[in-house]
Amino acid sequence: MAILLSSCLAPSRAPHPVRPAPDAQPPWESMSAFIALGDPQSALAAYERALASEPAGRESRVLHARLLMIAGRLAEAREELSLLLAELPRDAEVLYQLSVLEGLEGNAAAQRELLERVVSLDPGHADAAAGLGDLALGRDDPEAAAGYFQSALSADPTNLVALLGTAECRFRQKDWTGAETAAGKAIESQPDYPFAYVDRARARGARGDSKGALEDLGRAIALDPSYPWSYIDRGRLYIREARAEEALADFTMAVALGPEVFAGYAYRAELLDTAGRDREAIADYERVVNLRPDYWFAYPPLAALYFSTGDWVKARTRFLEAARYEEDELSYVLLAALASHRAADRKAAVEILEEALPRMPRDSWQWEVARFLLKPDMDLPLMSRAEKERNRAVRARMLFYLAEMSLAAGRLRTAASWLADIDGAGAPHAIETRLARREFARLTAHSQESQ
Repeated sequence: MAILLSSCLAPSRAPHPVRPAPDAQPPWESMSAFIALGDPQSALAAYERALASEPAGRESRVLHARLLMIAGRLAEAREELSLLLAELPRDAEVLYQLSVLEGLEGNAAAQRELLERVVSLDPGHADAAAGLGDLALGRDDPEAAAGYFQSALSADPTNLVALLGTAECRFRQKDWTGAETAAGKAIESQPDYPFAYVDRARARGARGDSKGALEDLGRAIALDPSYPWSYIDRGRLYIREARAEEALADFTMAVALGPEVFAGYAYRAELLDTAGRDREAIADYERVVNLRPDYWFAYPPLAALYFSTGDWVKARTRFLEAARYEEDELSYVLLAALASHRAADRKAAVEILEEALPRMPRDSWQWEVARFLLKPDMDLPLMSRAEKERNRAVRARMLFYLAEMSLAAGRLRTAASWLADIDGAGAPHAIETRLARREFARLTAHSQESQ
């Protein structure tokens, strides 16, 4: 019975491969088997059968409440615990289980109050101290959290929450070695708990041990192959190690397991974009912004892909969305106007520029480009500004707009000349440079095909 009480809310372990069939065991042992197998409903049924031969005492009623919580029947759990509390108002374990219930229902203040009552009644209650540490981490107070976790470990050196909480505290303090050590102790305590390996992998990766981190994530995936974030974490490490195909496979697995997790699509989209798989990258970026419209990092590359594939209207829409999130990046407004010109929608270009011009410094290159896009026939001021510009990267960005408008006017040779110049001089991470490289590659390929 004591084993049941200490284990039914512990992190899940893989069931023993030679476990007898649950139904062939006595009721209390049968319940334990069902818990280990992750079947709380059957465990509750076993509990009801056990009551027929053993009256419900305090321990079994606490167990009943915990089983109800595992099964998601929180209202029934609260009723059971409330009845127990009325009978035993200073029972630390009953108060602790109520704190667990408050945590499950998202009532952090009530949870904290109950946990504080528990440790005042029982200073050696490791789970309560660890719970207070976890709440302190949630308040971004790692110093207070570390104190609570140390109290928990003084009472129980194997407390998993406290060990992993200590690792998190060390990680936030950029003590990678300390974080690795604490996570390692958690692994020693529960070697079948996958997230201890995830935490140690994070610490190892932070201190540059990619090999060790990959080994840990492989172990975590072997223990729990259904958790998408482990594949995402490993995929990120593969990118660091320039192992793009393996990273792509992991991100693909992540989105298959967790189609609601936007990060898998985001990382895969970047790889597909780099590999020139434009349509697939667009599809992934679209999933990202549909899942997380506030993830503004996705809008610029998505807009650039639409631009490169000639979908001018969608490019304009996405560039304008990017501009709303990054108001200081004036290029997005200029590119939205340029996309409107390429779509032969001069009216939309003018509306975009007239709204944006008052926000542009008059001595900036962006202001000069905006004036040119308002009146494309008057290109001499921009050309003159570009010729005088000493910063080669800025000059390249200005030339991009001249090149694109030349393409729109059918002046392919002039456009190609400017695009070649940009490819050699542009800032590699500037969006105009990336667009120019794609445009120049497309023109070159088209020229070769026509010869």
